[in-house]
Amino acid sequence: MVQSLFGVGLLVFGTPTLLLLGLPFDRVLMLLLPCSIVVSALQVATSGGLSLDPFRRQFLTFTTPVLLLATAMTLRLGSPGGIRVLVGLMLLVTAGTRLIRPAHAAFARVVRGHLPPLLVGLGVLHGASNLGGGILSVIVGTSFELEAGARRHVTLALLTSIDAIEAQAAELGRRIKETLALHPDAPTFTSLPRAGQLRAAALLAEIGDARGRYPDPQALAAAAGVCPFTDESGKHRTVAFRYKTDTKLRRAITDFADDSRHTNPWAADIYARARARGMRHPHAVRILARAWTAVIWRCWQDHTAYQPDRHGALNRYLSQDAAAAA
Repeated sequence: MVQSLFGVGLLVFGTPTLLLLGLPFDRVLMLLLPCSIVVSALQVATSGGLSLDPFRRQFLTFTTPVLLLATAMTLRLGSPGGIRVLVGLMLLVTAGTRLIRPAHAAFARVVRGHLPPLLVGLGVLHGASNLGGGILSVIVGTSFELEAGARRHVTLALLTSIDAIEAQAAELGRRIKETLALHPDAPTFTSLPRAGQLRAAALLAEIGDARGRYPDPQALAAAAGVCPFTDESGKHRTVAFRYKTDTKLRRAITDFADDSRHTNPWAADIYARARARGMRHPHAVRILARAWTAVIWRCWQDHTAYQPDRHGALNRYLSQDAAAAA
């Protein structure tokens, strides 16, 4: 904005104004160019430096050498004949490419297909008339319009892909729910607090329906990696995080356990006490998940749904809480 108003604007409006006042063209250049260069340098300094994007590299390659040569020749040989006519034509071309839609579209096609020759011609015209800044602003605006159009197409394509993915996810979710409803163990897992259908399906898929696979709750907890690994050798004993585990099963159980604490007071108490002992969130969730494996295993083995009124640990916690409140 500063460059448009005071840099390019200084040349675009200052050049014809000073020519109309009778100043020679070389005198106009000597007055306006230093001011425009200072304004441009201040803008670059305050914006954090000059970034050489592809367009700027092309400008420096094709326009700058020709511009310096044309300006030097103009100052040495004097302004070309009919400089006022040339300045007037440049103003008309700049205004036409900005305001007339067909002219703007034609200029955009030239920018798309013939940018290097256009930049060379821009250097010659600016060196001869000091009014190339107006054309340059149109070229830059057209380039940004082309880039904006490409970005718009890419964005629309990405949105279309996201819509397709969401539709496929919805269809997959529908099929999972239909398949879950047909499984005899579905009531066991859907009855768990905040399990829902997709989370219950994940638990059922990872635990399975072969009861002999996990003969006790400890086997299920170990397979899920929610209990620590103990290594003993002589007098040496190490308790560490269990890495060799079924990561999908661990993810399914810890995901359920983490959400269950928002509706089950017993689960919330186990998590809160683990955090109070200095456990980080993932560790506290694994402690809660280990407690839930005993409940899940019992319901799974008995082919029964989870019933809060038969959950002994939950009822004991509620009785203690009621006694403390009384």
